[in-house]
Amino acid sequence: MPAEGGLQRHTAAHGHLRPEGADEAGKRIILVLAMHRSGSSMITRALKVLGVELGDRLMPPVAGENDTGFWEDTDIVELNETLLARAGRRWDSLEPLNEGALEGPEFSDLRQQAGALIARKMAAGAVFGFKDPRTAILFPFWRCVLEDMGITPAFVIPVRNPLEAAASLQRRNGFDMEKGVALWARHMIEAVGLTEGACRVFVDYSAVLEDPVAQLARMASILDLPMPP
Repeated sequence: MPAEGGLQRHTAAHGHLRPEGADEAGKRIILVLAMHRSGSSMITRALKVLGVELGDRLMPPVAGENDTGFWEDTDIVELNETLLARAGRRWDSLEPLNEGALEGPEFSDLRQQAGALIARKMAAGAVFGFKDPRTAILFPFWRCVLEDMGITPAFVIPVRNPLEAAASLQRRNGFDMEKGVALWARHMIEAVGLTEGACRVFVDYSAVLEDPVAQLARMASILDLPMPP
């Protein structure tokens, strides 16, 4: 079991502490908290191999960007975009979000919408997971939603060399390297800090490329998922 930490203290204070990722019906949820261009699509695809449902409206592949797919549910991506717009931010904004506001009355309608969305997605199987890099900086919102549902999530945190991630953003979006590295730092600080004490697995992008089966087995073991035959 993971040591007592930030997320567990937060959920315990609201009376919702349960086994990692499980709701009252025994269903589980896994969140992939990642920086853009960090190999998260490949790593999320590995969750599918391990039997995790990823949603019923997956974004289609884009040639030359993610040829095998993003493995992101469009409904969740659109909701995250709505959240950012209401907060006056974009996915590549460096200005900090008001975390208290995300959990306050201004976003209560979107939290209700998110809760209904997650409940519908989770109905598809025993384990549901989702990935959208925006979730890393919007996690206070999603934490509140899941607490209200009585769910303690588990996490996958992809890790890639920040210079590699920044260079990929530079090629795709024209960002300078400094902005790319700053975005990497922001996403990783949020992902690591806000999941302290939770069930989580860090997955190194380069390690997946070198030995995908070994990394798949690590993920399966830590997340208590069955390895495929």
